Amino acid sequence: MGLAEKVRSCLQKSGLKFSEVRDDSFMLLFPIEGGVALTLVACGGKNVEIYTARRPPLRSEGAEDDRWLLAKNGTMSFAKFAVDEDGEVITCAEIGEAWVNEESVRTSILATVVMLNEYAERRS
Repeated sequence: MGLAEKVRSCLQKSGLKFSEVRDDSFMLLFPIEGGVALTLVACGGKNVEIYTARRPPLRSEGAEDDRWLLAKNGTMSFAKFAVDEDGEVITCAEIGEAWVNEESVRTSILATVVMLNEYAERRS
């Protein structure tokens, strides 16, 4: 079984609603503070990469936000905050192929969503 098939099976077993973007990518939607979290699960090489962003976008408002994001990154095990070139705050996680199972996929997805929601609540 290939990595994308394994992830698809994990998503199906997890009960999370998802759609296929391509053969190797999946999209999930979650309601969060102030909008919707869009989560992309991409299977490539030997890793699964998970990216979550809010629509409308969340943006870093400067040094105080950046310090908070960095401090949170230091306490998290499964996922991290990132800020793109436009200042949009996203969360991301990565799972090595050897560790892909229903629990790791579900936990990593939900960790990125919960973290982004925490930042959204902080900003509201």
